[in-house]
Amino acid sequence: MTAFPDTLTMPLARPTSDHIPCVVRIGTLIPKSKFFRFENYWLQHSDFMDVVAIAWNIPVGHSDYAKSINAKLKNLRRALKQWARTISCLKRKIENLNEVIFFFDLVEEFRNLSDSEWNCRNLLKEELLILLKNQKIYWK
Repeated sequence: MTAFPDTLTMPLARPTSDHIPCVVRIGTLIPKSKFFRFENYWLQHSDFMDVVAIAWNIPVGHSDYAKSINAKLKNLRRALKQWARTISCLKRKIENLNEVIFFFDLVEEFRNLSDSEWNCRNLLKEELLILLKNQKIYWK
């Protein structure tokens, strides 16, 4: 504990054996740099260009062109970070869409789907294809 004062060890509950697994969390005082990571799949998102246009058009009070472009890039980075937090996780969206589509398929095994249900399932499938494309771009 004296060598690593911010370290925490917590036992996990596993009553199936006489061994108890533990989780060790090692804390550090080393500062982390906050990198900005641009994700390629953002380019495919329908709101991306609006976010960029709004952030870029925020007035900056610099007459020097280098300071002006630097301030605009900082505004853009801040806006994209905030916007990216509002986009829900792709994996979770894909899982949810698959569950709903599976539900429609299950209902269809017992009865015919109504026109609105059938259209809804097709729209969900189209949205799922878009999300899968975005996920492919993300992992590329």
